[in-house]
Amino acid sequence: MQSLPLEVQLDVLKCLNFDQIFSVKQTNFYFHNFISKYESGLARMKFNGLKITSIDPTDLKHLEHKIIDVESGIFKFTLNDRLEEKWQTSIDKLIPLALHDIGRSGNIFIVLERTKNEKLSYYMLKLPDFPQNIKEMTIIRCWLERLFDCAFERFYNILGCLFNPELINLLFDNDKLMPLKFHVQRPYIYFRKNILFENTLNFVLNHLSISKSTFISFFGDNISEDQINILFNILTNEGNKLPQFCLRSNNCFEMSRIYDLIVKHIKTSKDCSKMVPVIILNYISLSNFKLDEKAKNVEVEQSHGLKYTKYIIANKHNSTVKFSFCN
Repeated sequence: MQSLPLEVQLDVLKCLNFDQIFSVKQTNFYFHNFISKYESGLARMKFNGLKITSIDPTDLKHLEHKIIDVESGIFKFTLNDRLEEKWQTSIDKLIPLALHDIGRSGNIFIVLERTKNEKLSYYMLKLPDFPQNIKEMTIIRCWLERLFDCAFERFYNILGCLFNPELINLLFDNDKLMPLKFHVQRPYIYFRKNILFENTLNFVLNHLSISKSTFISFFGDNISEDQINILFNILTNEGNKLPQFCLRSNNCFEMSRIYDLIVKHIKTSKDCSKMVPVIILNYISLSNFKLDEKAKNVEVEQSHGLKYTKYIIANKHNSTVKFSFCN
């Protein structure tokens, strides 16, 4: 097959299902790199949801989980001496598979949701939080690669638990040919404590390939000024990674601050091309809404007992750059 033109090889791969593609991918380095490069146009196994948690889901008696045998996910790949040495260093340093903002249990539970025959089924994969040997590192690496090749409608970080970007990069030796990303339509990220704030956003930007909306909710801790600036920087510069961004918090002062920064940027920036296209700030303001003096095409609508004001604000450097608002 390698002797065929690239276009023909790609057409052949498009005729294969997910399991067949994954088998071909493990054949040799050529097919591994070729499929990694063009995988966006190939078949993926689809799931409703991907959850990561440090709490054993089998404790939830109302949900029946099918246990996945971790050995079933192992496949052969080349582990050279240099990478094995790096893995052993990671083991000695106790670098965890996951980051947590609330406690540790020693294991990480990955829950996959999938609809089959119109019934939602749950599959549970248990992995060690702190791998103890090369075999456990191999198991984690193999399962992460399998998950990278799947597609998920939703991703959840339960109780602030998420995969550790440091270990992901170590396991794959910062492989530039393989996108080390989970393919997700809508990630739901919850902050109960903000101690993992930057790590979590780093994971979202660098290890999630998001096709629809990102939902981030804050519960408990206030949002600091530094964190406001980080969020603002993401909203104004990461539009190529985030098609839509929804931020929810009960901290009305901090949310109003983010809103004001965004409006100022839209009106005064010389380059708005990198902004997230759709931004939703979900909070209850303690002050009455005041229409911006630069607002144009103002429309007031009423729906379900609530009044909405729609308007447009143009950039002062380029009047053709316009943004629609709804308050």
